[in-house]
Amino acid sequence: MWTLALETASQHGSLALFEGDRCVGCEGLEGRAYAATLIPAIERLLRAQGLRPAALGLLAVADGPGSFTGVRIGLATVKALMETNHTPAVAVGTLEAVAGASEDEHTLAVMDAGRNMVYVRRDGVEEEEAAEAFASKLEQWRGKAVTPDAALTARWPVLEAIEPRLAPAVGRLALARWRRQPGAADDVLRLDARYLGARWGT
Repeated sequence: MWTLALETASQHGSLALFEGDRCVGCEGLEGRAYAATLIPAIERLLRAQGLRPAALGLLAVADGPGSFTGVRIGLATVKALMETNHTPAVAVGTLEAVAGASEDEHTLAVMDAGRNMVYVRRDGVEEEEAAEAFASKLEQWRGKAVTPDAALTARWPVLEAIEPRLAPAVGRLALARWRRQPGAADDVLRLDARYLGARWGT
């Protein structure tokens, strides 16, 4: 089965193509001009394998948190592919993909939320936190905190840098979920962006 994974929520968007469990292609979407670059990138990735969109058996998409515009572009693209080709889709949280880079289930996943805020996932709970409050609790997570954002690792060296292209992780998580619950695709009408407003640690 061919699976196309999209991640346009983070600062370094990407897409990945899987044949079964094997990632056969990954392309970055630099500059965050996703409205202009996403469709051509999908076409290149599929063309490299001699595929058309109708050949895809599953779509995977990051539904946030992250860039408001980026998340919307990714979801709109997946919805169009779902409706045009009747392809099922599975949504994966962006922070879930960040955490998936570690084998430790207690990993702290962190992303830059802008406005001196961060997105945080700890033990499956996702929240938003002011950077100053977050920093005061960070030392206890030394060796267990990861981020794809270089600016955050520069600010807080205790954070471990991971691969900023998250689409392969989105694809792997979606495939695992699909296999655990065959047919458990997301409804095209209910597929929507994930927003955070709670405060971590309160």
